[in-house]
Amino acid sequence: HDVDPATGAPAAYASFTFRDRKGYDWLYRGPHNPDVKASPGLGMQFYYPMRSDFYFPGLATQPPVGTVLPYLPVVEAGAGAAKVLEGTPKNIIYRPVWPEFPPTLSVGETLTLSKSGLPGVRGQTSAQVLYQQSIAQGGTASASATLVDATRAKTVLINATGIDLASLPVSLKTTVDSGKTYFQLAQPHLQKRFYYSPLLGTVGGLVLEGSFVDETAGEDYVLLNTLSADDVAALEGLVASTDADVSKWKAAIAALSTTVQTYLESTTRPGTYVPDADSDVYVDGVTLPEITGSNQAVDSYALSALGKGAGYVTLIFGNGAAFTPQGEPVSMQVLKVIPSLYRGDLKAIFAANPLDEQTTVRHSGDFAAHPERFDFEWRYNVSSVEPAVYTSKVERMLGTGDTNLWQRLETPAANPSVTAALTYSSTPSVLPAPVNVNTGSYVVDSGLPGQILLNSGSLSFLNKIPSQIFFTATVGSGDGFVLWVNNRPALAYNLPTGVTPPGGLSNSAAAVGLVPDADGLDRQFEVPTKYFSVGTNRIEVALYAAEAVSSTASAVDFRMHASVKTDLVASNGSWVPSTQTLSNQIVLGGSASAPFPANQLLLFSDAFFTMRYKAKAGAGLVTGVSDSSWSEWTEPVFVPSWVKRVFDGINPFNQRVTDLKNNPISTDVSVLTQAGKRWEGDVALS
Repeated sequence: HDVDPATGAPAAYASFTFRDRKGYDWLYRGPHNPDVKASPGLGMQFYYPMRSDFYFPGLATQPPVGTVLPYLPVVEAGAGAAKVLEGTPKNIIYRPVWPEFPPTLSVGETLTLSKSGLPGVRGQTSAQVLYQQSIAQGGTASASATLVDATRAKTVLINATGIDLASLPVSLKTTVDSGKTYFQLAQPHLQKRFYYSPLLGTVGGLVLEGSFVDETAGEDYVLLNTLSADDVAALEGLVASTDADVSKWKAAIAALSTTVQTYLESTTRPGTYVPDADSDVYVDGVTLPEITGSNQAVDSYALSALGKGAGYVTLIFGNGAAFTPQGEPVSMQVLKVIPSLYRGDLKAIFAANPLDEQTTVRHSGDFAAHPERFDFEWRYNVSSVEPAVYTSKVERMLGTGDTNLWQRLETPAANPSVTAALTYSSTPSVLPAPVNVNTGSYVVDSGLPGQILLNSGSLSFLNKIPSQIFFTATVGSGDGFVLWVNNRPALAYNLPTGVTPPGGLSNSAAAVGLVPDADGLDRQFEVPTKYFSVGTNRIEVALYAAEAVSSTASAVDFRMHASVKTDLVASNGSWVPSTQTLSNQIVLGGSASAPFPANQLLLFSDAFFTMRYKAKAGAGLVTGVSDSSWSEWTEPVFVPSWVKRVFDGINPFNQRVTDLKNNPISTDVSVLTQAGKRWEGDVALS
């Protein structure tokens, strides 16, 4: 029996099976709380048909061919062969479990296309978040992820009631392209996504679109179909305060919205689907449209990790009927939201007009339109060469001082396990120390280790798991071991003949030179980081010996190292911080109140920008709020000076290739001929 889901969790969470639109049943989740010794289970009884080549000893008359017989029947001892035919099959219990190493999504990260083992959600014909472990444990306020439609258009008719515009305000600076009217002074990240369309209604309307950016290099990102408070103020400011229609323009900005519709099968035309007006969800201009059902109409899907909770998430694809072809398969994917912050990268978005001094710099994470839940720290460095934000070196994490105490268990009855922790001696040993691996009580054929050592300290990681982790060891020449991390076998070395490495491992070869010479032991191994978690990690080493009884004690010592980054930004005066409270997006130039106002010459300088963030105190997120909880600094992004941007944007090549509509291809004029006649005359050689 599983533990009950939290109050407010969906009623469907009580079951661990789900029936899809095609009638197939799925096991769609593991236990709500794996730490509690309770698990859902499914009982199955099996039968089989009698065949002509089957024979039951002790029966004078065999069952007719085709008779349904119980498999593994439960009968009393000595009941006779006839009772076997009448018994009830043994109930076989199957218990669903979560995958050990699922793909992970970090807090602040948004998933669109598939990456790092995560499924692609963008482009699915239908999708739904079927289960969230964090909600099962803590209720709906603890959601770890949300499925959204971040690119659908939000609109408003300019002549709608309460707005009553007959045309656009006259003080707007506009450009018309392909029948749409764009606003020249809009900020770079809005210039191509916010426009006026004359095709809406009788006199036209305003449109705000989201946009997915598929980067050639770096992280993909989404420009959301939402407006921040700064965005609203900037759009309102496009109309002069003296304009007679300024209040109507502001009303139009505030009225941008969309309606998320759910489609149901028509009662008059079976096989067709129509909107269900009772299920309509109104979404305003500052709110991100959330998708909760497979039959809701979407432009595109994205999955954002909110930070309110962490744990397993089950997604189902292709289960909708309204927009998914009948023959498309249904599939399920499991991922895990982890309580670490997404590093991401920074994007520089330049204005369409090369003379515009504004540049938007934003983080690749959109934070599900809730950046106010985080504190952001921005810095810039005026330089023409990219400055480093970190140096990295390998340091010892376990094996000195308090982290060098190990509790021992002699001749264990079992290997470490996630279901039953082993009991060790209360008196720890300090390594290095001599150890007789196999004592006189060791059972040679057990396949178990002769000794297991548990580190009494802890291997802890704040916010993020290091990119490389190493284990170094000193053991006897004929001895071997298995390294267990968080009760999972992570590394096997030199196990005796006949001992099968647990967890599907193979014996690893020892290396040298992985850690600094003076700090590493003689056998060195890199351990896959997937076995480790943010927070405290349990480390156990199971020792094996080839001898049935160890004739001599072997010197034993263990250490663990990890790649550690040193911050080169926070304490470096060349990285200048902002004195303002900023969000995940900044706009440089265009205003005296733009970020980093202390450097008025920043607009005319080449500069690199970096940013880090952490959960805001009181936001209720699963990541920490202390100074040790910051995300990593992003790799620096380069923003060239305004003068360079002008020269890069205004030249014969760019003028021709960036606007082919107004500059059609010419086959008889080239950049060289545009430069004029060749020079004929004296050339100064000085």
